[in-house]
Amino acid sequence: MNKVVKISVEQLQSLSASALQNGLTSEEWLTRMREEYRRILSENRILYRAFGPYWWLLKKEFLDSGITSFGYEMNDVMFEAFDYGDRMLNMLAAWAYSDAREDQTSDAHYLSIIQEDGSVETARGHFMDGDMESSILLQSLGQ
Repeated sequence: MNKVVKISVEQLQSLSASALQNGLTSEEWLTRMREEYRRILSENRILYRAFGPYWWLLKKEFLDSGITSFGYEMNDVMFEAFDYGDRMLNMLAAWAYSDAREDQTSDAHYLSIIQEDGSVETARGHFMDGDMESSILLQSLGQ
């Protein structure tokens, strides 16, 4: 079983202060990040795996913004386990996880999610997204 320590709200708030230090609003920063990830993932879809369980936060942001080019499938278990209830914190968490991750191709069927208070939840789910995996195959075939 893979273990993922959920990034704390305090850590994300610290990142938020850094992200907004150039005078951007949170909405402007979100738009820039969303569009940059859209561009990167459109060019090389396999990179979605770098977000691990935080992929579902990013995919929800895409879907809520009307971006459906990465499919419609959602893993509600993973989304609910990692959702911070705030779009900015969700995007920061996806960015922080992908930035720090060494192995960008792992998959897990069970996760122990260690919460801020030290409690541990076990979630059954997977990182893989059927929509993205299908589009990776089509992209590799030149379609």
